[in-house]
Amino acid sequence: MGFLSLGIIFFVNSYLLSSNKSPMSKQFCFIFLLIATFSFGQDSNWDTLSPELATYKKQDTIRLQLLLDATRYYEVRNLKDSDTLFKEAEKIAAQLNIPKFNGRLLLTQSRYKLLEGIYNLATDKLLLAIPLLEESNDQYYLREAAIIQAEIDRENDNFLKAVRDLKTAVLEVDMPEDKFQLAELYLHLGIVYMNINNDETYKKAIPQLKKAKKLFIEIGSKTGVGLTNIRLARFYKIESLKTGKQINHEIAMNFARDATELFKEKQQTANEAYGYYTMGTSKSIIGDHEASIPYYKNSLKKYEEAGNLIFAMRVNQHLFVAYSITKQQDKAKQSNAQFVKIKDSIFSIEKRQLIADAQTRFETAKVKADKEKAEIREERNLYYFIGSAMIGVLISLVSLFFFRNLKHRRKTEIISLELQETQKRLALEKQYRDSELKALKAQMNPHFIFNALNSIQEYIILNQKNLASEYLGKFADLMRKYLYYSDAGGISIEDEVRCLKMYLELEELRFEDKLTYSINVSEDIKQEDTIIPTMLIQPYVENALKHGLLHRKTNRKLSVKFKMANTNTIHCIIEDNGIGRAASSLKRKKRKEDHQSFASKATANRLSLLNHGKEQQIGVLYTDLTNDDDTPKGTRVQLTIPLIKKE
Repeated sequence: MGFLSLGIIFFVNSYLLSSNKSPMSKQFCFIFLLIATFSFGQDSNWDTLSPELATYKKQDTIRLQLLLDATRYYEVRNLKDSDTLFKEAEKIAAQLNIPKFNGRLLLTQSRYKLLEGIYNLATDKLLLAIPLLEESNDQYYLREAAIIQAEIDRENDNFLKAVRDLKTAVLEVDMPEDKFQLAELYLHLGIVYMNINNDETYKKAIPQLKKAKKLFIEIGSKTGVGLTNIRLARFYKIESLKTGKQINHEIAMNFARDATELFKEKQQTANEAYGYYTMGTSKSIIGDHEASIPYYKNSLKKYEEAGNLIFAMRVNQHLFVAYSITKQQDKAKQSNAQFVKIKDSIFSIEKRQLIADAQTRFETAKVKADKEKAEIREERNLYYFIGSAMIGVLISLVSLFFFRNLKHRRKTEIISLELQETQKRLALEKQYRDSELKALKAQMNPHFIFNALNSIQEYIILNQKNLASEYLGKFADLMRKYLYYSDAGGISIEDEVRCLKMYLELEELRFEDKLTYSINVSEDIKQEDTIIPTMLIQPYVENALKHGLLHRKTNRKLSVKFKMANTNTIHCIIEDNGIGRAASSLKRKKRKEDHQSFASKATANRLSLLNHGKEQQIGVLYTDLTNDDDTPKGTRVQLTIPLIKKE
């Protein structure tokens, strides 16, 4: 049971906590992307701020800034309590119409929408805020905007861009006036680094978190220290998962426990919820699922109070796994139903499309405005030319030359702006496709887990404990492999063959050793250096077993062959001696199974996404094998797979 627990929890952390989601991107992504807690507000003295709000009633910039500062107090408690503050702030901003304060209001609203999981509105307001802040040269709030943009990029797996933007913002901080904001930037850098799983890059998070904690201590921000401790807890939780050392788990629990007590003392509901969540996942990682459930329940209660949909969804996912493993099936079904309900409301494809449309509208409007400004400048220069011509012929000739040269430069600028618009539109389209692909992968992983758990349950019901134990151990090993690669874009032939062998060993148990299989790789393929898309071949092998060989009683045979087609493409040939596609289709019709299975539909959708916009596309060719008398003797599936360049 320990290996199964480890595999499933690694799955949840992989597509929900890593970078962890946008999904909106993404991906769902996961997918599975999800966002970091933005509760970085300084330990504002509410006892001072509240009386000021109550006594200072003049509808001016001072009142507006007080309202915006007050919203930071509710970010860590209950987001809905800020509704009244925002309504008054919007009214004052509309009356004053000052670009700087309009930008600050929009940026604050963007942060709130991101915390609520409403990504399309968060992106809309961020894109509206940035030009206003740039126009007023409001550097402090522009760096705040960089933090929000970095969180969106992190959710869409744009880690390098997020790191680059945050480092640029760090260099622009004025010390010591903006020491608190510098601590925020270091904290977010640590968060982004923890989501990068390449080699040892994630360990770069520790120096950033230590810098952040030192600064928070210097300025006396207990909330900042608590938030840094909770991120340190997450780092050592990752270390515990990677190394299996108990000491890392204990360090993680100590950091999380200290932070949670601090948040509870300060009545910071959202942060307190995240502390319980961190302790719950730490317990799950070491396989203590019974102990994790109270932490998850406390976390879910606090997130629901704070109105944070993103983390409420995650906690329900963890509760589902914990209840399933501890055999509390009714509670598991309830948690899964809540997870699906929230996920559908946040990460629908329509909302991801809205985000892409919003960014496209903003860029188009910006280019149009720049064109109009360029045309106005051209008209103004034309008037100058006419006035100058009246002074004298010499000045007129010089002015004419200047005007033509300036007009040429303006046309060049317009062409450049149009090119930038096209490039950004293409980037947004790619980001949308990546988000769809992440969301689809997030659906395929649970599908595989449910099928495997059903097989284990069947052995337990039939009281075949030895088979159940053997199946469970091999399933845990396979899960660790699949879940390790679940968020990766590619996998080597060597690792793909290893995973296929483990999968077929599991299926061989299910077929009660009445299955013979072989996997062959041609000698001209360098297995460790040849990279193909992940989760591509296994569904076709599963299809051959389920629809072909399952209906054959004896002498079941399956072969998988890899061979080079050319320097950039390989062929994967999956052949079985089953009953054939026609007979399988007839059996499904007799059982009234006319609908397309989830696995087939998901595989087809994923192929469509992988092939989108690609010159070399993944091809699938089905061949019905027959004997000399035209009776079926099996099926051959040939996958033509373009290779992924190894980075």
